[in-house]
Amino acid sequence: MHAASRKRILFLASIAAMTSMGIDMSLPGIPWIEADLGARLGQGVLSASLFVAGFAVMPLIGGPLSDCFGRSRLLLVSLISFVVAAIGCASAPSMPVLLAFRLVQGCASGIATTLPLAIVSDSLTGDAARQTMSEISTLSGFMPIVAPALGNWVIHIGGWRLLFGAQAAFVTVLAVSALRFPESLAERSRQQLDPRNILRNYRALISEPELRVCALVFGLLFACTFCFTAVSPLVLIQRLGMSRATFALVMGINAVGSILGAATSALLSKRRVSAQRIIFAGLVLTAISTAFAATLQWERFSVVWGLLPPAFLAFFGFNLAGPSLLLEALKHVPALLGSGSGLMRCIFMLMNSVASGLLGVYCARHLQYTERVSTLVMLTLAVSAAALYGWYSSRTDPIFEDFESALRKRDRLTHD
Repeated sequence: MHAASRKRILFLASIAAMTSMGIDMSLPGIPWIEADLGARLGQGVLSASLFVAGFAVMPLIGGPLSDCFGRSRLLLVSLISFVVAAIGCASAPSMPVLLAFRLVQGCASGIATTLPLAIVSDSLTGDAARQTMSEISTLSGFMPIVAPALGNWVIHIGGWRLLFGAQAAFVTVLAVSALRFPESLAERSRQQLDPRNILRNYRALISEPELRVCALVFGLLFACTFCFTAVSPLVLIQRLGMSRATFALVMGINAVGSILGAATSALLSKRRVSAQRIIFAGLVLTAISTAFAATLQWERFSVVWGLLPPAFLAFFGFNLAGPSLLLEALKHVPALLGSGSGLMRCIFMLMNSVASGLLGVYCARHLQYTERVSTLVMLTLAVSAAALYGWYSSRTDPIFEDFESALRKRDRLTHD
């Protein structure tokens, strides 16, 4: 790989990691924020919720904007907006002001993190695109591991305000790099920024079967792994009394599973293994691991060792299939890569929010059933993803069509 390509992948991976930095790095500062700004207990969690809300909605707007004005220009604007919002958070005199800037941060992150997929799809296809997306996922996967520890370290040095100052400094470096980032969308491929045209484009995207199926499958897998993340504090800390340091180590191990899954995807793509085989491998592995976890929990096996190894494999399987799913979804809409990326991100973020939110509410009220219900929900999501993709592939893959034709021919010969 050329040095320029390595720098490009590192830059796009840093963009993809902005969301994890904005959420995971900020979580350790919530108690200090509440105490310093005189907020009620629990109000600080709204800072993460509003960030996620902006992150989930803005891709629907950012996608069409990037199809109209190009990727690099919108990327620069979103990075600068993130920096300004981070500085606003660092200097916020009250909780309402902080929450407003956190919403802006989430909106800026929602636009910026949509663009790497569109940029890669603009310039690469096939195995090369899947390998590049997998490498981006591998590198960005390190952020969930280091962000909480980095956040704790920054807070102990200079308090929670320095936390947002560090975010502003990091993204400022990205903004400077974006000034030299080449535009990937050709002028002839630009779309008009017209509300009717945007609605028509989204209608065309939703009617595209492969995008619709791949987005739903990705959303089911994403929700499967995030459900574990959402309920793991209830199970591991409150139910089992695990220390926060050990809990951070456990979550770090799962993040390693994500990294290894993405790295394996990149290796298989480099060896020209088909996207469908990679996706099937990830789906089957996730379904088997969640089935194993659910069986152990319903049989009252050791809760810790019945959850952690299957969770590691589920994170591995999700990130093995994820990059190929994203690229396969956009394969047939080359003129609407920005809008397609935004639509998919909105779909799977909403699916993730609904599934993890409902599970979190139930488990908070019925703590004694948390590990059983959560593993059953994860299994349901994983099996649904595998079944949906298997059903769709059986209708579209030439291999299946040839097999069905052979069966029909055999039946005719037998009848004759």
